[in-house]
Amino acid sequence: MNTIADMWIEKGEKRGEKIGEKIGEKIGIKKIVARQLSKKFNMRLNRITPRLNPLPADVIMELGERLLLMNTFEEAYQWINKRKKQIKMAA
Repeated sequence: MNTIADMWIEKGEKRGEKIGEKIGEKIGIKKIVARQLSKKFNMRLNRITPRLNPLPADVIMELGERLLLMNTFEEAYQWINKRKKQIKMAA
């Protein structure tokens, strides 16, 4: 029989697992898109990754899709900055 404390612990563990999954998902998506940007525009990862850090995973995924149509890193940089501004305004 579970006590109230056991139920709260279990609830906390499940919440922690969900948070960990989201963080892991963002890290994976960010790594893939950063590598794509790096390869496409011949840039070093350490110049790209910090620009992606503030973006949520769904926005980074959108960038990955739009990257296929972009011709310069400047286009990607402008898109990233525009999305950052939109996110700040929504907050």
